[in-house]
Amino acid sequence: MYFCFDPKARYLDFAGGYGVLTRLMRDRGFDFYWQDPYCKNVFARGFEWENIKGETSSGGVTAFEVLEHVPDPLGFVRSALEQARTSNLIFSTLLYEGEPPAPEKWWYYALETGQHISFFRRDTLITLANKLGLHLHTNGWLHVLTAEEINPVRFRFCSSRFARLIGAYVQLRMRSKTFDDHNVIVNRQL
Repeated sequence: MYFCFDPKARYLDFAGGYGVLTRLMRDRGFDFYWQDPYCKNVFARGFEWENIKGETSSGGVTAFEVLEHVPDPLGFVRSALEQARTSNLIFSTLLYEGEPPAPEKWWYYALETGQHISFFRRDTLITLANKLGLHLHTNGWLHVLTAEEINPVRFRFCSSRFARLIGAYVQLRMRSKTFDDHNVIVNRQL
């Protein structure tokens, strides 16, 4: 996000679960907010999207390990982009190639829980992007749908095995929101 989008923009973690990603991204210095109608915000309390959503559009929306849980991925993505007022979605899901794998040969079906119900190939994501008028950038597990053209070399480099080094660089460049967030929460309670 630091190299491909505006690092100072607001971001929405759509279907953000307990708020772990929102908290981690705020700790790294990104202005992240949480939203999830099915889960309690435990780790990012005070930074709910509903509290700021009318104020501005966002630089992007994230949805990590979410799309495989929804029965209507196109509707889900449209809703996420509309709520965040953005054309940038950063998400993860594991892709398969060719014919769908046999259930006993692919752990990602998660048959024991029945929670994964949508599965994708690269061409499926391209179709999704085309229906939304967006571009797809992917490395096989990390995917970006965006109206912007992202330099493919930059995207591959940032989503490669060098990501830890890049993360360390970004952490040096960004200012953590941890202590500021603490002060905001404490002052709200007074």
